[in-house]
Amino acid sequence: MLKNLTQGDALEWKEPAITAKDGYIYTASNCVLTCSLAGPATALNLTAKDSGTETFLFQITTEQSLNLAVGHYFWSYRAAQNNVESRMDGAQTLAGGRLQVLPNLAQQTTGYDGRSFAEKTLDAVNSALANLSAGGLKSYTLGSRTFTYRDIADLMKLRDTLLATVANERRKEARKLETKARAVYG
Repeated sequence: MLKNLTQGDALEWKEPAITAKDGYIYTASNCVLTCSLAGPATALNLTAKDSGTETFLFQITTEQSLNLAVGHYFWSYRAAQNNVESRMDGAQTLAGGRLQVLPNLAQQTTGYDGRSFAEKTLDAVNSALANLSAGGLKSYTLGSRTFTYRDIADLMKLRDTLLATVANERRKEARKLETKARAVYG
């Protein structure tokens, strides 16, 4: 199963035979395999087709992916045997994981902030440091709640941690792009 899906993209993937914990091998000829996605607003259930080579073929149409809300989804594969003399009662969950649905930037009608959580937090910490170093307020009260800025030393430690996290995210992103470019351009 893939880790990312962009809204509006059609997607097709194959899964080989799956071996259960008890050693039984599920193939496209001896069971029906479903993939269920559950996430922020919508769910999607897919039934695999037999690709003709004992592998399972899943397809998500453009319309189906457009109906998925942006965010993190959990997926699971469940198998139910085809024959009446089943070795099990009902279905069995065989695998699971996470999938992130990404926005289709061509369809965005409002602004889009694609920064990671670490990048957003780093910007907030830098802003707080700028306010403190410029002689900004250390704390203020609104109604019955008091808001206090962290000490500069604590903010600088947090900033250093976030800088390392953001640098790591960007390195990973660059490696992915480099790998994709090699696959496309050789």
